[in-house]
Amino acid sequence: MQLGTAACAMGDSPNGRGSPQHTARFPTLCCAQGVSPFEVDEAALAALAPGLVLTQDACASCDADADGVLAALQRAGLLGGGLRAPPCVLTLAPRTLADALETILEVRATTVVQQVLVQRRAACR
Repeated sequence: MQLGTAACAMGDSPNGRGSPQHTARFPTLCCAQGVSPFEVDEAALAALAPGLVLTQDACASCDADADGVLAALQRAGLLGGGLRAPPCVLTLAPRTLADALETILEVRATTVVQQVLVQRRAACR
């Protein structure tokens, strides 16, 4: 489930929202307005209370950046000081095909470790 949503809009035009032209210009238009093209739905994030959050730091125009995700986690009350452990935040930044393949292995390893920890915690109860 992706929690990032578009945060700025373009006025009506022949190449309005949803068109390939708008999609290509969207990040530039948002930056020109001084806003991020993406925001994180903090209410949904708080409700989900995920144990693992995947974010990216490879492209500011592709999705919410890692700093924005961390700030949203903080505002949602999921980092620091709660009764539950904070989520594992895995920041991905592949720049090459080899990096992308390494990233897949990193995500797999992280999810396997989390599954084992959940099973062991359940066995202790």
